[in-house]
Amino acid sequence: MTFEEIEKLVIQKQDMPKHSSLEELFCFNMLYQLYRDFYGKRLSREEAKAKKREIQGAFDQAVYNHALYCAAYAQYQESIRQAGHLRAEILKGLESGAQADKLLLLAMECIGRMTGEMRTYEIVRDKLAPDAKMQE
Repeated sequence: MTFEEIEKLVIQKQDMPKHSSLEELFCFNMLYQLYRDFYGKRLSREEAKAKKREIQGAFDQAVYNHALYCAAYAQYQESIRQAGHLRAEILKGLESGAQADKLLLLAMECIGRMTGEMRTYEIVRDKLAPDAKMQE
């Protein structure tokens, strides 16, 4: 939901939809209190406007941070999936008698995916096959 949609619910004295995000619920509650204070004459119009801008800024920042978190978590899940694939490749390589340097490279990539640190894998890859870097 957008800030404006949440504000409309507050003004119309409607409840938030079920399964609203924490950011949306926080914004709704803050706006509810703001309108209550304004109509209860505990805040001037100028104070209410300033507070509303502050709430909207906090809401926008929270939504942005949540999107960043979701993107990072999606990347983490993708890395886990890739690491699972690499572990299967390592086992296949062991069974088929693959060269040790190929298995090492697969293992380093797998570790890199699991830890989120690919620099060590890149160093090992470059040392094992210096011209492979030129071809990429």
